[in-house]
Amino acid sequence: MTNAIPDSSVEASSENGAASDGNEASADEPDAAGDLRPLFLGVVAGALTWIVGYALTYGLARESIRADLRTDVLESAAGETLTAELIAWTYLNAHGVATEVPRRGFFRLLPAEQNVVLDGSGAEWLLLLVPPLVIALAGAYCAYDQLERLESITEAAIDGAMVAIGYLAVTIVAVLVSTVAIEGAVIRPSPLESILVAGIGYPIVFGALGAVALVRLRARGGVRAS
Repeated sequence: MTNAIPDSSVEASSENGAASDGNEASADEPDAAGDLRPLFLGVVAGALTWIVGYALTYGLARESIRADLRTDVLESAAGETLTAELIAWTYLNAHGVATEVPRRGFFRLLPAEQNVVLDGSGAEWLLLLVPPLVIALAGAYCAYDQLERLESITEAAIDGAMVAIGYLAVTIVAVLVSTVAIEGAVIRPSPLESILVAGIGYPIVFGALGAVALVRLRARGGVRAS
């Protein structure tokens, strides 16, 4: 009577097959971190884009704002320096968002809604270029980060539009912190316009356009994935 000898080759084959099946199963599992990366990138890129746009507006408009007689009158009424708030108003003005002025006291002499960018008589109109430019660049960056994954122009546009998440969050914070109380009333950018136009409309449109432009440039051989 002889003892059966285990077939090591069969066992090894079975083990390799099991390992292979396990690897395939792992490969099929969704990469949660990869799926959420565009979302995280949209939050960070959108927030940083708002800050960069604000900084550019500060550099381009600070001198003209400080030289404006209306600034002296406003700061005299508020009893404090309002440079940071005025820059925030101006940056939102560049999105087409009006600054709301209370209809009381000497403010009755002013229009109920003001936009120093659109109402300016000098080179203020150049500030209109700041939001679309910085947002488009942010959208292009978001698409560039996902170039290997993108399969269509639509996917690129969605990735670019993700900047709206962070951009909207900072827009809301900016409206809140730049609200100035004077004589029992407040001066601030229109909250509704700030949310719908500056916080949602601009980043979705120009973020998507920036991403699509990058993908089209890549199609022509001008951009390579990292």
